[in-house]
Amino acid sequence: MAITFEEAVRIAQADVAPRELIDDFVEHGEGKYCFYMKVAPIRFGESGVLIVHESDGSVSRGSGTPGLRPHECEILDLKGNVIRTFEQVRKAREAYEAEQAALEADIDDDDGDGLELVPAKL
Repeated sequence: MAITFEEAVRIAQADVAPRELIDDFVEHGEGKYCFYMKVAPIRFGESGVLIVHESDGSVSRGSGTPGLRPHECEILDLKGNVIRTFEQVRKAREAYEAEQAALEADIDDDDGDGLELVPAKL
């Protein structure tokens, strides 16, 4: 049975205690709630990302967790208010990818490495 958003927040808060969650950035999509922790410094092998799976409430965290973040998602705050819709997130991602492609094309026009070679002074 799928858990509710409120249950996911409670699970995440209990898992990160005594640390806190960032309260205005929760990614929700692809059956996952992705929370970000207020951590500084981060211990070796950890990350500031915690994922609560919507299907069963299980938790994923650790250095590999950022790779599990949902790609198709909406952004919520901890009260469940939508900050960015699926469509807004998709458009922002497409704009970012287009910008990166333009930068890579510009670098490719400059001998492929983006660096200017100059003779060394000895």
